[in-house]
Amino acid sequence: MLTQEDLQAISQLIKNEVEPIHGRLDKMDGRLDKMDDRLDKMDDRLDKMDDRLDKMDGRLDKIENRLDKVENRLDSIEETLDEVKEDSQITRSVTNAIGEWIEFYFGKEKPYPLDKDAIEEQNRILKMVD
Repeated sequence: MLTQEDLQAISQLIKNEVEPIHGRLDKMDGRLDKMDDRLDKMDDRLDKMDDRLDKMDGRLDKIENRLDKVENRLDSIEETLDEVKEDSQITRSVTNAIGEWIEFYFGKEKPYPLDKDAIEEQNRILKMVD
């Protein structure tokens, strides 16, 4: 059984050792609560930022889709331009061949082909045109 002196010694030990530790633990608990509040605020901010990023991603997706459509249109236009260039080159070469033929056969010196060589040359030029 504990005597009065033992109880006083235990009481003194609690007062000197345990109560300061308890006070420190209370302070640490308060600090942890503050840190928890700060972390909650940071988490809220991060959630808002994430929401904004999601909205931006949605907008960027729409822009990207529009750019893809524009790119497809440009590809189509580029193909059409290539065809026009090719057709222009063909037209230019045919026009030049016809001009040569006209100059050769209907120039000042020869109003039309008379000899066999001239007729063959005319046929050769016509084959180039076809």
